[in-house]
Amino acid sequence: MEAGAPQPDGAGVHLVQPGIHRSPDLLSLLKRTEDQGTGLPQTLYFARNPLYRRNRICNSVRNSHLFGWRCGIYRLFVCERVEDVEIRGRGVVYLADFHRFSAFRGVRIVFSRRIRVEGITVIDPPHYSIFNEPQENYWGALSINAGDGNTVRNVLYSNIRVERIEQGQLFDLRVVMNKDYNPEPGTGIEQVTFRNVSFNGSAVHPSRIYGYDEDRGVNAVEFISLQIGGEWVENTRTDLILLNAYAHNVVFKRE
Repeated sequence: MEAGAPQPDGAGVHLVQPGIHRSPDLLSLLKRTEDQGTGLPQTLYFARNPLYRRNRICNSVRNSHLFGWRCGIYRLFVCERVEDVEIRGRGVVYLADFHRFSAFRGVRIVFSRRIRVEGITVIDPPHYSIFNEPQENYWGALSINAGDGNTVRNVLYSNIRVERIEQGQLFDLRVVMNKDYNPEPGTGIEQVTFRNVSFNGSAVHPSRIYGYDEDRGVNAVEFISLQIGGEWVENTRTDLILLNAYAHNVVFKRE
């Protein structure tokens, strides 16, 4: 059972029944709760069974919850310029029917803060999420590549199991200047935590934590209870994780 689940008829909760829904209509439900001035989080509760949602769902909202219970969502969630949004439940985001260049990723977060995603299953996301990639710079299963003058900070990966990687690497944290995609390098990556991540496979390339230069580095990366191939990783092992001169304060702990 889902702990702490909202009640469909609770205060500040809007029940979304199966059907076809436009994002402006869903956003108006969130706005209605905000206008009531209750101070409660605004919650969209997706009922069980399939829903088809058009376009994005979160745009310029704050303090909102999206909860799904045994529901199927066709299309993705987009959080753009939002704060304090939680996407949670036991729902499925089904993307197998969309083509490779649709840019659909299940959950897309743009210029946003304090976004939590928990318990959602994404099936067959088409846009480079499940793919066979021989190129070295696109290998990371859990990856943060900061480019275009952006800083990535305050990211938590928690309770993740990776079962098998055919080629590639488990982690790839890099401040990059990719000549094909970036007009300029990123400015940094900082305060990233991996908690309770396990990888059961073997024979993959070492993970990387690379800054770009002394002014655009990676700082404060914490691995808590990291397990690779059945072994606890409690220090930087070059056979598993590579750091360059611009990666600082990388620590390992067990809980």
